[in-house]
Amino acid sequence: MASISGRPAGSGIAAGVAVTASPCPNVRIAGRIITASRELLRAMQVRRNFYESVESFRRHAGGASGAIAVKRPRIPVKVRLAVLERQAFPDRRKPTNGLEWYKLSCHGHSPTKKVKWLLRFLFGNEPYEIDHDPALVLRKRNRVTGKLIPDANNPKYLVYRHKDEHLQKTVGRKPGAERTVTSKGSDVWLTKKFRKLEGPPRRKRKIPSRPFPKWSSSARPAGKGS
Repeated sequence: MASISGRPAGSGIAAGVAVTASPCPNVRIAGRIITASRELLRAMQVRRNFYESVESFRRHAGGASGAIAVKRPRIPVKVRLAVLERQAFPDRRKPTNGLEWYKLSCHGHSPTKKVKWLLRFLFGNEPYEIDHDPALVLRKRNRVTGKLIPDANNPKYLVYRHKDEHLQKTVGRKPGAERTVTSKGSDVWLTKKFRKLEGPPRRKRKIPSRPFPKWSSSARPAGKGS
């Protein structure tokens, strides 16, 4: 049975199926644009998160030498005591000789005397320093209160180290070395890296290519057959 247009009756249905199976080129182009837009938004979000993580460095970084310029607040004695007790006795639920000795020796003493006792217990007569880990310049800052995240005096992010170990973490100089061979992995190295990433990207200069010399007929080297 023929249709009004002169085509077979089933040809219209088949043609309709063929049209729906192969969408219009404009639809394919629109789908590609939507996919590209989503990828661009995702990349912009990653970039935004990165710059927020180095916001404290942007405001408080030092000069060209890369020195850390964030002001270190005073650490209360109670915070120092909490740091030392955590280092000396990681698990206070398990009684040890050192823990029992500490309780008997410092029972009823002030926090200052307890800090001195723990420092002798951990380091003896060796030089020591307290370290912010991670460094203050690498921490985020609350935009409303202006405080660091985590806080500078949070005992969980403070640790006492030997002076040589602290110097190695800060500038990269190994214990016992007379000079710094490399600062890679240190706080100063990370500070410089974030500063470089934060700045505007440098334009790459193309090296001008030199054209090949053109040999004249008189200057060409003589071949074997000549």
